[in-house]
Amino acid sequence: MKGIKDGALIEVIKSGKWDDAAVKQQLAAFSNIEQQARYYRVKYYFDLSKVLTPEQRQQVQQDLAQALE
Repeated sequence: MKGIKDGALIEVIKSGKWDDAAVKQQLAAFSNIEQQARYYRVKYYFDLSKVLTPEQRQQVQQDLAQALE
């Protein structure tokens, strides 16, 4: 993944030297990945809802509400 260095956060801890820029860069990269995952999840449910019956849409909405609790 772009911007993510494998083990970079562990290396900061092991080194005993705080690297503010490296930590912030890694955390920002993780945030970008999480944002992309949320985007694709919303897009998936949007596309799915276009082919479902009203009853099926209601069931999916209920399932999503339970999953987000």
